[in-house]
Amino acid sequence: FAAHAVARQWGWASANDIREIENQNPIGEQGDNYLIPMNMISADQVDDYKPKSSGPPEVEEKSLDAPVEKRSNPRGAILRARTAAGYEPIIRDAIARVVKGEISDLRRAVKSRLAGEKDYTDFLAWVKEYYEEKAPARINKTMYPVFYALADMIQAQAADEVSAEPGMTSELDQFVKDYNGVFVNRYVGASRGQIRAIVRDAPLEQLDPAEVLTERLDGWEESRTEQTSQNESVRLANAIARTAFIGYGITRLRWVTAGSQPCEFCESLNGKVVGVEQTFASANSQIEAEGNVLPVTSNVKHPPIHKGCVCQIVPER
Repeated sequence: FAAHAVARQWGWASANDIREIENQNPIGEQGDNYLIPMNMISADQVDDYKPKSSGPPEVEEKSLDAPVEKRSNPRGAILRARTAAGYEPIIRDAIARVVKGEISDLRRAVKSRLAGEKDYTDFLAWVKEYYEEKAPARINKTMYPVFYALADMIQAQAADEVSAEPGMTSELDQFVKDYNGVFVNRYVGASRGQIRAIVRDAPLEQLDPAEVLTERLDGWEESRTEQTSQNESVRLANAIARTAFIGYGITRLRWVTAGSQPCEFCESLNGKVVGVEQTFASANSQIEAEGNVLPVTSNVKHPPIHKGCVCQIVPER
């Protein structure tokens, strides 16, 4: 796997190349893409990157309350955005395996414990035990290595941005474990909530809970995989970058857009600077841009701000 990582990172192997070696199925056309290291250029481009002045750059002190400025995106943010995008299909594939195993377990339980029953106590007891023990263990085993691999790459890129020594510190390692734990709890809570609601509400509508749940499971493999994987690579990449920057002594962060067509809400945040413990948007507030309104339901200390957002944070020094 270390050799695969080197081959993938330096651009002579694609995700599908590696998966073929490991006797795994390809992940679609996106898996054929090759990464390009952004910290290297060809010799004929050197002149384009020479500083225009030999003197030190002028630094302007900026207040945290200063208006948002539009500035070009730093190379580091672009590199991290591309890394997150490259890991998105890998995260989606891991989540798909989690969902597939969960569906299989639920179908067996519905058939043996719920179908034809009028008393749902046994089934609900199984659901409680399953989502407290077996499901969390499987999710943790599947997702933690993927999250850790992305975190390892992001921290190295973040360290390069501030000329720090790269490496997964104990703080970063613990952060990934905590992040994975939150992910597991969020996933398990969503699954268990849907199942209990069906068992509770179906009889009230003169419906068979086993039939309703079976129908729901028919659409889970695609819908839950997509819903759960959306933004996960962007969220983790920015969370790790933020944690790394704090560890390197950075005290302020700036929001920058990424992607070819950022929306009006992301554009309205582009260039905004906050302290590392402050939020770019507060819970129960809203962002207004070009006549449209985006409700904010939780404190936002880093992107994404909405589904499909690929923005990044960068250190403000």
